[in-house]
Amino acid sequence: MLEIEDYTIGWICALPLELTAAIAVLDKRHETPESRQENHDDNTYICGCIGKHNIVITCLPSGVYGVTSASNVVTKMRASFPSVKIGLMVGIGGGAPMLPQNDIRLGDVVVSEPVAGFGGVLQYDFGKTVQSGKFVQHGVLNKPPGVFLKTISKMKSEYISGRAYEFNDIATAILENGILPEEFRRPPNSSDRLFQSNYDHPEENRSCDDCDTTLLVEREPRARNEARLHYGLIASGNKVMKHGLTRDKLSQEKGVLCFEMEAAGLMDELPSLVIRGICDYCDSHKNKRWQNHAALVAAAFARELLFQLPLQGSPRRPIPSEEENFNVPGLQTAKGASFGDYDDQYEPECLPGTRVELLKRIENWANDVEGKKVFWMYGMAGTGKSTISRTVARSLQTNDRLGGSFFFKRGEASRSTGLLFVVTLAAQLARTLRGTMALSIRAALKAEPGIPSRSIEEQFRKLIFGPLAEFKALNTHDTGVGTSQSGLRNSIKTIKHTRVMVVDALDECEKRGDVQVIIQQLARLKDLTEVDIRVFLTSRPDLPIIPTFQKLEEDTYEDLVLHKVPDIEDDLSLYLKTEMSRIAGERHLPEDWPGAAIIDKLVKMATPLFIYAATICRFVGD
Repeated sequence: MLEIEDYTIGWICALPLELTAAIAVLDKRHETPESRQENHDDNTYICGCIGKHNIVITCLPSGVYGVTSASNVVTKMRASFPSVKIGLMVGIGGGAPMLPQNDIRLGDVVVSEPVAGFGGVLQYDFGKTVQSGKFVQHGVLNKPPGVFLKTISKMKSEYISGRAYEFNDIATAILENGILPEEFRRPPNSSDRLFQSNYDHPEENRSCDDCDTTLLVEREPRARNEARLHYGLIASGNKVMKHGLTRDKLSQEKGVLCFEMEAAGLMDELPSLVIRGICDYCDSHKNKRWQNHAALVAAAFARELLFQLPLQGSPRRPIPSEEENFNVPGLQTAKGASFGDYDDQYEPECLPGTRVELLKRIENWANDVEGKKVFWMYGMAGTGKSTISRTVARSLQTNDRLGGSFFFKRGEASRSTGLLFVVTLAAQLARTLRGTMALSIRAALKAEPGIPSRSIEEQFRKLIFGPLAEFKALNTHDTGVGTSQSGLRNSIKTIKHTRVMVVDALDECEKRGDVQVIIQQLARLKDLTEVDIRVFLTSRPDLPIIPTFQKLEEDTYEDLVLHKVPDIEDDLSLYLKTEMSRIAGERHLPEDWPGAAIIDKLVKMATPLFIYAATICRFVGD
């Protein structure tokens, strides 16, 4: 059982249905450690983990809502769990649509984010109304923790570049696997009704089915029947907002996207991010039909956020259990073949400002959901293929997209044939995908210990393709003894994981038969349905590489001829200027040495070979 000090993130709910949704998205529920009770803490806690993070969840007392109640609950939580430094307030709220700029609808999710003059949450009942009728708040609440805001920026960037948010799929998977009952399923869109703000619900009407439909606000149907995200200001107060005109007034004056009742009590007690699923429009037409689903999508987004959130400095990092360890002991991998290995540490990467368009094209391919599974970049010797491969690997690793890598090298026993190619990549995929991959590989090796010495085709089928075909996303470190959420963690239909493997200098594999089989096996990745595994591969335009690729189906790969990429002279010029400037500084030579004319001559001599330019610089530097 984990200790109190192991829990670093607090998750606060206001309603029991929000607590139910929060528990449903946990990877694992832990036995709750005994509180010291030094602060007379009467909160009830649920402990568990999502990804790398240990989380403690609590809920406000039943029927006791508002800013003050939230503040009291958080104060007690921090006293009992002193390592909790950041928090999440996750649940339901009322939307404040202001068309056309803020097309907020029921089932959408609003996330607090700093805007001009506000930290992300506005306490709208703490201030004064001036003569013009405009509300002026007193004080400014704290903004969300920086680590949350940085992670949100990363998620926004990935969304813009083509990577879809996964929280809708998470919510669907939870329902399909029976973790939550049908009451949490998305209601029909016909029940999403936004009336004009000056039309109050008639007291004699039992439901909005009897309200005047001619006063509905017209909105374009959405192409997809799923939640959307909105980032901005959330208004918090002790009273329920149930008046359309007041809602619109605050929305127009302050840019409010959502109203709720608890967040203002948290922000100065525990720096928190507020996540609200929209269940009504803060008017007199309120009803509870969308509450369960709104709570689920909010919790699902919180889960996705936590998977992206880097691990903070907790007092004691959780240790994975033997059952879910993501290593595969006993596999002999190729020394120096993986990006970041000791032997690779001094090898160059692209100089900043060079290869910009080329690297952007590779990035776009990696992010394109319809992208082909193999990107083959080939070029003559010395054109910089390996330097580009290392740069691509670095970028993928930084963005948690690198599945594995293998850098072939002629003359080195473990890197000059395909003998250790499959096992090296399999071991890396097991660590980077973090799901059932390692379990499947261990099971295969236990049944047939001799697989690593078999043919490349058999190794690939049993150690890579087979485990990927049955892959399930555990996405977790097992952080202690507890009750497993078998539905979500073991039965869930995997939300697609995209990883890119980098295979460099395939032409330096000395066995031609190995080269052909490797290409053929990598082409099989397009047949996977549970995961999206791609390959960035480089080589010279040699036999048998070209004819092997030409025999593949057209939808398998795209190619690029490196030595025909335009504007290589500009990159060579920048490289030479930078390197010569470095040499001039080290040797105390004039700043303008060796001069533009000589640089131009060197560029002409080097084009299109980066290795020529690098050799010149090494020679001059020596």
